[in-house]
Amino acid sequence: MKPLDLLLAVLVAIIWGVNFTFIKWGIESFEPIMMTAMRFFFTAIPLIFVIKRPKFTLTFFIYAIGTFAIQYGLLFYAMHLGASAGLSALILQVQVFITIFLAYLLLGEGINRWQILGLVISVLGLALIGFNLGGDIPAMSFICILLSATGWSFGNIASKKLMDNSPISLVVWGGLVVSVLMMAMSLILEPNAWTIQTFINASVKSWLSLSFIVYISTLAGFGLWVYLLQCNEAAKIMPFALLVPVVGMFASVILTAEAMTWWKVVAMVLIMLGLMVSRKPVKI
Repeated sequence: MKPLDLLLAVLVAIIWGVNFTFIKWGIESFEPIMMTAMRFFFTAIPLIFVIKRPKFTLTFFIYAIGTFAIQYGLLFYAMHLGASAGLSALILQVQVFITIFLAYLLLGEGINRWQILGLVISVLGLALIGFNLGGDIPAMSFICILLSATGWSFGNIASKKLMDNSPISLVVWGGLVVSVLMMAMSLILEPNAWTIQTFINASVKSWLSLSFIVYISTLAGFGLWVYLLQCNEAAKIMPFALLVPVVGMFASVILTAEAMTWWKVVAMVLIMLGLMVSRKPVKI
């Protein structure tokens, strides 16, 4: 793995970790499906007029719906129901294990013994979180985040089959497709959300949060992530996503006063240890 790719993977993890706090602030003013639709609408417009459209294949739609609609629609809804930013970031990382398994099953990518050991250690960290679920993660939120992670995993695998397209074109045009889908869903499920008063009464913090989510997390973050997946094996890239919950937890503690308990600290240590172990390059 190139040193530049290593630095980019860490940068994406930091952006996405802080992003959970911005999501929490955004849904203070906007309904979750509505916010998902706006996120990807502003991601696509006006860039669709200057960025070449990728071929609208089945793989492209799997990527767009899995990575954007399922992942973020369900994640926003889970946080709307009461899931904290920090724990949402931690639980979502089950997508790492699903992606590596799918890459092995569908793409024939190898898995080495250190990656297996690292994943086992990281699972212990996630299990510790699971044993301490309660007020920060309602049951329905937990289920939604697991389904969100599954959608992201299928999107990751689909992106490996879209290497003839530029990462930014996948993000922008995928965002356009998803914005139409999510807007239609929101108009049906959240009919009272699309009023002039909603936009007038939205706080400055929510609007700034939406801007960060669109331009930094989505355009920059996903563009870099697709590039990394296309240029490296999924098993080498996916462990860096384990940094996201660590950043997410500390950002939530600092910015939203989320409680930092002993088990959250232990869980983060296990996840970081799993990341370091999984990067050993010994094949089996």
